[in-house]
Amino acid sequence: MTKRVTPQQKVRAKLMKKVGHSMSSWAKENEYDPDFVGQIVYRWAGKTGIPHGDKTRQILSRLEVTLGKPIYTKID
Repeated sequence: MTKRVTPQQKVRAKLMKKVGHSMSSWAKENEYDPDFVGQIVYRWAGKTGIPHGDKTRQILSRLEVTLGKPIYTKID
């Protein structure tokens, strides 16, 4: 049986590999609530669309800059 890796797990793994941070420590370092960052990644990793909240877009953009890869697909 093959275990499916979720988009959220991929983001966590890339963050740990690239900068050596857990999602929680990355959030604290960037002055975000770790629970809120976790919710955003859960909701948006691997999804399409444009988040409505300014803070959500800001966090996703900052994570994408940190990782050097997109987390979600922007659709206008």
